[in-house]
Amino acid sequence: MRQSKSDSVLAMIEQLRASDPNKVALVDLENDEVWTFQDLATNSAAYGAALIGAGVMPGQTVILLMDNSAVSVLVWCALWRIGVIVCPISNNAMSVKAFASAIKQLKSSTCVFPKSMVGASTEICDILQKNKIRLLMLAEIVAKHEEACVEAARTAGNGRRLEFDCDNEDEDLAAICFTSGTSGTPKAVAHTFKSYRLNGADSINLINFNKTDRMIEYRPLAWFSAQILSLMPFLQLGITLHLAQTFSLSKFSVWIEKNAITVAPGGPAILRLLRNNGVVKGKGHLESLRLMTNSSAPLMPGELAEIHQILGVPIVNLYGCSEVGWLAGKKEASLLDETVGAPVDSVRLRIEKKECFSGLGKGVGQIVVDSVKIAKEIGFDIVERNALGAGTYYSSDYGKILDSGEIVVMGRIDDVINKGGTKISPREIELAISEHPFVNEVFALGVPDGVYGQDIACFLTLKGGGRLIPGDMAKFLDKVLPHNRIPRYMYFLDDLPKTDVGKVNRHKLRGIWEEQLMTKS
Repeated sequence: MRQSKSDSVLAMIEQLRASDPNKVALVDLENDEVWTFQDLATNSAAYGAALIGAGVMPGQTVILLMDNSAVSVLVWCALWRIGVIVCPISNNAMSVKAFASAIKQLKSSTCVFPKSMVGASTEICDILQKNKIRLLMLAEIVAKHEEACVEAARTAGNGRRLEFDCDNEDEDLAAICFTSGTSGTPKAVAHTFKSYRLNGADSINLINFNKTDRMIEYRPLAWFSAQILSLMPFLQLGITLHLAQTFSLSKFSVWIEKNAITVAPGGPAILRLLRNNGVVKGKGHLESLRLMTNSSAPLMPGELAEIHQILGVPIVNLYGCSEVGWLAGKKEASLLDETVGAPVDSVRLRIEKKECFSGLGKGVGQIVVDSVKIAKEIGFDIVERNALGAGTYYSSDYGKILDSGEIVVMGRIDDVINKGGTKISPREIELAISEHPFVNEVFALGVPDGVYGQDIACFLTLKGGGRLIPGDMAKFLDKVLPHNRIPRYMYFLDDLPKTDVGKVNRHKLRGIWEEQLMTKS
């Protein structure tokens, strides 16, 4: 019998089955289903047989319209098992407009609906049909090819290789994912199996994952960050993965306690919700939880330390981008400083200085990444994609590298404010204002000005029960900021608008500023 490559997805699945077949692999919290590593092997094989029977071929790009169900993960494994490039899309985490834009970028003729996605919206189905994409309902193709599915499951369950099983080479494309970043416009990034494997290894090192860990994932698995933090350690190490459709404040503690969860992902919104609602570890609450993560956007250093202290749970801060994956990370020991930690093993970070960064401080420049993890294709449109792969990626961020080797991320390059020739980092404004005890979230950006070229607009949300009057804030700003860095415009909002991936939507904030300006004029 032909042997599988030791680091292929097929080999990972078989190794997990052979080493501990009865260990719980997946727990579907919404559907109350439990799947073992034996089930992972047999079901991925059965679904693979159904997909092959339906005409899906190795090398094809197949859209996986998924939710966070265990069945979606099993279908994903089946697609990788038969040598398919997976394009995971969560219609729950993407607007219909963004979905239509994403579909137009793909060279795909097939879309798979896992069992739990039968009720997908009519609009989504219409978009797929208009783009002449064939729809495959999992339940239907399994029923149609039942005999082949049963035989495939039996074969895989006995540790034998199937005729359609594929070994994934390092440079083979594994998946095409979409990110809207801060713009709201979907951008495609295509990663190889090597990129996935290295990012998974980075996650294992940053989190100190071990086989006994029980992780929960409530972020969409269509997000690249969720894939490399949860899906890959699940396959590479054999952690138990608990899946929920979305984060729920009311269910969070119950999920943790009932399932003895040890690792939970976070982001600014989730961590602030937990802090503001008094969720605290101890006395029967969150006792199994050994750490949480923060990614997608940085928290202010003081805020991160405050949340850590209130929750009583260590927080690992992660810094990365969809074009590469993880770039750096830091653990709770250094939560009070402003760095995102040291670079991960799979990248080399350096700073490229340019004239546009003059005035922002010594050693400040564009953050440049050298790595073999860089996505092979990146672009907002299929015809504009850049073939990258191993090499260099010029990120959208600027910052500096300290003597310790740790990275300070100061913001996005296109967000630097040029006020009358003075270069101002929005991060500097945000750090100062976040020191106010009533401030929950703060976001600063540059807006057009007839005299200075640009001036500063600031958008705030307050912690529950907090109240501020303009005079009090003005006095506070005089204490924490130089006069030329005090925002000209201040807006207090109930919530900051976010993109589909949870980042602050700069375009909507500029729209608020324009609307308020028109109202006053």
